Amino acid sequence: MKNGSTLRAHLAWLVALAALPLAALVIVNVSLQERRDADAAVFDAQRLAASAARRTERTIERARHLLAALAARNDLASPDGSHCGPAFGQFPALFSDYINLVLVRADGAIVCSALDRGRAAPDRVDARQRRELERALANHGFTISKPLQRGVNGHWIVFAAQPLEAAPTLVAAVSIELAGLTLVEPSDTLPPGLVAQVVDEDGVILASSVDAAQRIGTRVPESTPWLGAARGAAPASGTLDSADGGVYFAATPVPGTSWHAVVAVPASAILTPARERARLSAAAIVAVLAASLGLAGWILRRTARPVEALAALARQAARTPLAPAAELVLPAMKSASLEVRQLGADLRTLLEARDAAQFELHAGEERYRRIVETAHEGIWQLDAGGHTVYANARLAEILGLAADELGAAAVTDFVGADEAAPLLVGSPAPIDLRLRRRDGRPLWIQVGSRPLFDARERPAGRLWMVSDITERKLAEQAAA
Repeated sequence: MKNGSTLRAHLAWLVALAALPLAALVIVNVSLQERRDADAAVFDAQRLAASAARRTERTIERARHLLAALAARNDLASPDGSHCGPAFGQFPALFSDYINLVLVRADGAIVCSALDRGRAAPDRVDARQRRELERALANHGFTISKPLQRGVNGHWIVFAAQPLEAAPTLVAAVSIELAGLTLVEPSDTLPPGLVAQVVDEDGVILASSVDAAQRIGTRVPESTPWLGAARGAAPASGTLDSADGGVYFAATPVPGTSWHAVVAVPASAILTPARERARLSAAAIVAVLAASLGLAGWILRRTARPVEALAALARQAARTPLAPAAELVLPAMKSASLEVRQLGADLRTLLEARDAAQFELHAGEERYRRIVETAHEGIWQLDAGGHTVYANARLAEILGLAADELGAAAVTDFVGADEAAPLLVGSPAPIDLRLRRRDGRPLWIQVGSRPLFDARERPAGRLWMVSDITERKLAEQAAA
C-alpha cells in the first residue's frame, strides 16, 4: 500500500482526467471562437467599406456623367441664362438624390438653377462656394468641392463642378447633400457599435451611418486608431489597439476622389458575446466538475471506503493469525456495491476457513505429539551438523538423560564421529551402534535414518528412529 496508489487517488485522477481535458477543450474553443469572430468582423468591415465606397462612387460618377453631358452642350453657353432649357426644369424629377443643378459665371452669379429662385435659390453663390468654383475653373475639368454648410438649415453639401466647353467662364455644378449618402443598406445585419463613414483627406466626416446630423462636417480626432490607414492610397484593414479596448476596421478609397469609406467596429462589441459564451462554458465546466466530484463521492462511498475497510480487516487478520474470525469485525456493507459486498463475504469465508484449518492443524499436531511421546522407539531429529532439534521422552530414557539435557546434545556426545558419519550422510539400511551412557552401562541401539529437507528442497538434517537392542547384543555376546 505504501508503494502504490490508493483507490481514492485513482478516483481523484479519474475526475481530473475527465474534467481537465474538457476545460482545456473549452478554453481552446473559446480562444479560437474569439479569433474567428475577430476575423469575421474584419471581413464584414472590408465588405461594408467596399460597398460604401461603391455607393459613394456611383453618386459621384452620375454627377460626373451629368455635368460632362451639360458641359458639351453649346446652347448653354449664353451668359444671361436665356437658354437654360428643359434640362434644369426636369432635373428635380430626374435626379431626386441631388439638391440642385446650377450654371454659374466666374463672378459667382447664378445663370441657371433647377430650383425656383424665387422660392429657394439665391442669385449668387457665397464666398466659399465661389472659391470652390474658381478651383474647378483652374483645373479645367471635373472637380469635387470641400464640404460646405448650406443655408440657414445648416445642411452639409459638396458640389461637383465642370466648366462648359463652349464657355470656359461658365461652370455647371450639382449639389450633393452629404446626409443623403447611403452607406449601408437597412437589410444589412450589422454588429452592435458598427459605424460606416466617408472621410476626406483632412479627416472631415462627409457621411456617417450613425448620428449623421451630428457627425457630418466634424473632424475625426487625430488619436483615432484607423485615421492613418484612411489616408492611404490602398485599401487597409485589421485590428488596432485603443484606449477603449481596440477596434476592427477597414478603409477603402473612393475612386475618383480623395475620400475613403471607413467601417469601424469596437472590439468589445465582438468579444463581449464571445466572452459571455466563455462564461457560460466555464459554468458548464464547473457543473461537469461538480457532477464528477459528486459521482466520485458516490463511488467512494459505495466502493473505496468499504474496500479500504476490508483491506484494514485483512491487515489485522495478518497481524493476528491466531485470532478467531468472530473477533475480527467485518465492516458494514449496506451501502457498498454488490461486488464489494461479495468481496466482504468472500473475506469472511476465508477467515472462517482459516479458523477451521488452524483447528485441524492444532488437532493434528496434538495427535502427532501423542504418537511421538508414546512411541516405543526413540525419535531424534538432527540438523545438518548432527545437533538435536527435537527428541522424544523415549530417546532420553534410552540414553539415560533428562529431557532438558538432551536438547543441547549432539550425536558426537555419544558416538565417535567416524561411526556417526554414515548415518548423518545417509545409509540405506539400519545400523547398529554402541554408545556410551553416563552411568557406564553398555548401550546398543539400532538406528534407521531418513533425510529431511527445507522448503527449498535443500538438505536440512536427518530423522533417526532409535531402538534399544542392548539385551539382544548382550545375549549374543554371552552365547558366543
